[in-house]
This record gives sequence, C-alpha cells and structure tokens, in this order.
Amino acid sequence: MSHYSQTRRGFLGASAASLLLASMPVRAFAQEATPAKIRFFGNPADYGQPYTVGILGIAHTRGFLAEEFAGENVELEFTYPAGSGPAINEAIANGQVDFARYGGFPNITGKARGLPTRLLASVGTGHAYLVVGNQVKAETVADLKGLKVAIGRGTAPHLAFIRVLEEHGLAQDDVELFDLEGGDELTAVASGAVDIGWGGGGFLKLVQDGNAKLIYTNRGKTARSNSFGGFLVTESFLEQYPATTQRVVNAYVRAAHWAAQPENFDGVLEAYAKAGESLDALRKDYEGLKFADLLNPTLDDYVLGQYQGAIDFAKENELIRNDVDLATWSDRGFVERAIAEVGATGTWAPRGADGTPA
Repeated sequence: MSHYSQTRRGFLGASAASLLLASMPVRAFAQEATPAKIRFFGNPADYGQPYTVGILGIAHTRGFLAEEFAGENVELEFTYPAGSGPAINEAIANGQVDFARYGGFPNITGKARGLPTRLLASVGTGHAYLVVGNQVKAETVADLKGLKVAIGRGTAPHLAFIRVLEEHGLAQDDVELFDLEGGDELTAVASGAVDIGWGGGGFLKLVQDGNAKLIYTNRGKTARSNSFGGFLVTESFLEQYPATTQRVVNAYVRAAHWAAQPENFDGVLEAYAKAGESLDALRKDYEGLKFADLLNPTLDDYVLGQYQGAIDFAKENELIRNDVDLATWSDRGFVERAIAEVGATGTWAPRGADGTPA
C-alpha cells in the first residue's frame, strides 16, 4: 500500500532517449516496475506546515496521488523546503528529487545551469499584492523609486516584481532589494525595516490588519506579472519510469480537474488551509475567482509564451549564461494524455500567447 513521508527542510539538455520515451503511448511502457519511493518537492506556502497549495497541494492533501498508487508498495515523499525555487534547484542538483512543482523563473535558471529536468505541466497562474508600509508615502508603483523591497532573490516573485516595475516605467535598479522570503518578508514590511512587499495572501492580510497599504495588484488580470511555473520531472526518473511518470501526471491533472468544478471551491480552500493560512483569509484572497482559470495544468501557448518571455528576459539581463531550448525541454504529451485519460477533455480551453482564448 502506498504511504506518505512528509518533510520540510532547507537544502544547501534533454537526451534522445527521454524524448523518445515521452512521445510513446503509455501502453508501450506500461509493464515497468513501480519505484519503491517517489519524491515530490514543491515551494512552501510559508506558514511552517508540511503542505503546499496549488495543484500539487491538492493532489497531496486530497489524496489524488495516494489513490493512484493505492495497494502498491510505493512511498510518496513530499518536501516543501525553505528557500523555495533556489532550494529546490539545489535539491535536484543533489539527486534528491523526482518531481518538482515551483516557479517558472527558478525552473529556467536551474535548466540553464544544466539541471536534467523536463517540463511536463503548468502549475497554473496566480496573482500577488504590492504593499508598502504605513510609514511610506508612495501611492502608486511609480512612487517606489529609491525604496527598499523585501523579496527572495532568484524566485518566481522576483521576476514578477521586476515586470511590475517595468510596466510602470521603473527598473530593478530603481529599488534596493533585500533578500528575504516568506514570514521574514511580512515581518520586515510590518515593522518598517523595509518599505515594499510583493507576494500572496499574506500581504493582503497585512493590509486588512492595518499594517500596510495596498498600491497595486494583478488579481483577476492577465498581466506579464502573473505568476507561472511548472511541474517538472528529472530526466533520470523519466528514463527509468516513463509509465509511472504518466500516472503521476494523471493524478496531477485529476486534482486540477476536481478543483475546476465550482462545487469544489470551498474544498480547494480547505485543502489550502492545511498549509497554514486561515480559511477567512483564503476566502478574501480568492473571492470571485475561478480555480478552473487559476489551476490550469496545460502547456498551451500562453504558458509557453510566459516561459519564452522569461528565458529571453533572463538572457538579456545576464541572469543566465546558457540558452534554454523550450521546444526540447517541454513536453505537452504527458498532460494531453492525462486530460484524455481522466475524462477532463474540454475543461480548459486553449489560450493564445496573450492569455485570451485561442
């Protein structure tokens, strides 16, 4: 029978063979042995709990992955390390990861460093809140020049924040960056140690509690600053266990399909609450939004366009030295097969590069 091992700790080019495996129908490799352990990593929700949010969080807490491997002697291990994307990249480099769910920017920087990964599915899209401390006189993004911001360097929110600045005529050099993450960011803004915070529902709660002021959000918008990311597998796991890889993606898509149903809206929030945020705060953060839109696992033109734009940005700004070939790194086949196999056809309409229906 499958069983869980949950941990939370910090951590100091596609081969021709894997390309062939990824393109083969599942029935062609369905007789492989199941691994004794499957190791999942994901970026944490920053509340100190051994759970995360998003599609992987739902697949974990609602048991979709456990159900997929029920009755088999396989251990499912979930790790959500402090340090988010950079820490996950380090774990991949150290051979500690089979599957990982984290932000697009660290996905890219890791691949550019030579990490042997394949991009199988999207994590969906997300929004964030740009807040300033009560002592700050700024009223708009354009007023942030010369101020101090708390943000995790090299993380997905870091790239999104840079894009917000660019959309308002500023650049990263116009602010002073302090490399903080999670709860440390919130504390720094609330205490006045820094001026600016950028992130998820925790920053909205700062505003609601009277400890900060909201000056911008991309909530409910299709913007370049929307968060994006991927569900990745390591090349070694894919090459050894292609059928198991498909089964994992099937469970991942099954979780996304469940979340897309309007009647499961409260269930999604309850799953998210396991990561540590209150249900009340979650309702305020997601009120009026649809998880069918937010948790779209497909690698459509919108998602791949976000990735290509981020790759180009990273190269132009010398944030990566090596190019990343998105065409060989990504493989839509696994998620497309999963959608058909779990009965989710028609759930997510294809989007064009601008995010509108294709």
